[in-house]
Amino acid sequence: MLQHAQQFWHFISNIGIREDRQYEYKERVRIWLMNRMCFLVFVIQLVGLVEDFINHKIDGYFLWLLLVVTFSLLMLSYLGKHQTARYVLTFIYPLLMTILMVIYGAEVRAEYTYFVFMILAIIFHSSSLVRFFIIFYIISLYVVSRIYLSFYPAIRAEYVNAYDPIIVFIASALCIVSLIGFFFFANETNEKKLGELLIILEKRNDKLLEAYQEIESFAYLASHDLKTPLRSIASFSGLIKRDISQAKYENVADYLSYVINGTHQMDTLITDILDYSRLSKASNGNVVFVDIDEVIHQSMSQVQLLFPDKTFGIDVPKLPTILGNKTQLFQLFHNLLENAVKYNDNTLICIEINVEKQEKGYLFSVKDNGIGIAEEYHHYIFQMFKRLHTKDQYPGTGIGLAICKKVVEEHGGKIWVESAEGAGSCFWILLPDKKTDYEVDFPTVRSGIML
Repeated sequence: MLQHAQQFWHFISNIGIREDRQYEYKERVRIWLMNRMCFLVFVIQLVGLVEDFINHKIDGYFLWLLLVVTFSLLMLSYLGKHQTARYVLTFIYPLLMTILMVIYGAEVRAEYTYFVFMILAIIFHSSSLVRFFIIFYIISLYVVSRIYLSFYPAIRAEYVNAYDPIIVFIASALCIVSLIGFFFFANETNEKKLGELLIILEKRNDKLLEAYQEIESFAYLASHDLKTPLRSIASFSGLIKRDISQAKYENVADYLSYVINGTHQMDTLITDILDYSRLSKASNGNVVFVDIDEVIHQSMSQVQLLFPDKTFGIDVPKLPTILGNKTQLFQLFHNLLENAVKYNDNTLICIEINVEKQEKGYLFSVKDNGIGIAEEYHHYIFQMFKRLHTKDQYPGTGIGLAICKKVVEEHGGKIWVESAEGAGSCFWILLPDKKTDYEVDFPTVRSGIML
């Protein structure tokens, strides 16, 4: 019952508001208030008509006129003529109240409504000149009615009964209380919206700061990492040109291999940069249910092709299906598994993957028996183009873990590492479970899978 009442009140408040139009917040508040006020007055006027009927008061023509005017205001709002409705309310209604005073006398206590109209003039009109004119107009009407009644008797004073002043007072009181209450609510809503906007602004500011740091890293890359293979290509191309001009060909093949290695290095760097830059653009789209079992299987198949000379085994439980970007989640686990194999000098490489269901998501872990990472570098390794080893020791661009961090953050999660030098590494990934009513069974372990 309460829910239906709230829905009906919401419908009344939004009469005439078009979904295809943009309204300023103040204008939307004025429309809400206008619709609610007109509806309340319409109901009270209906009550007055019923009261007249019960008391056999046939003289209800003026109340019918007020009822028609109020209904016309609602129709103007429905047609989107909100400003016209507000002018009618603040100009025509005070005039009608003045006529009511003249006809039925001061005993009807219609003067209460003048205060309501002056408040509405301030709320509904933004121009100071219009406000002043309407307030002056309302005061003038009241003064004229009182002057008239001081010299002449009310035309139909005998039709006023004890209930009419009470109805007018209740209507005026309800309007004033609803005005005050509504604007307290509007201020509270504004404060709430302001708080939400500040939170959004802080998040965007953090993203801007992060983007600025990424630009700085890219500038460093452009001035150093990208120039390194370019210098190598230019240097050995010069040597090739010199030897060819001198008809010396015995070293040309070696020089060409260095040039080719430089181009491969450039290609790898550019590809990794493009992969990283695409993460934010793709984060809001292509969100589907992703079978992590399938992702791990595909990742290990590719890692096996990258390291055909290495022997490794992996223990994997039954992994869940989560909501996310499949391409990005593949990049996440592929980079972690590739690093687990690459940075490992053991004859048999062991990788263990586990998952634990938590209240707000899934906690994955990828553990290996590799060379490990010293504690002071646990945060350093997630930055772009940061490497702990030379390219001769372990090839790569230093962007893989930065991609992992970016993917996890785009999914609203966290990633961190527990490791010690020479003791292997364990990467923890907390990914939120954004789906509902989806059951998975885990962790039935499939152990000893040799690839």
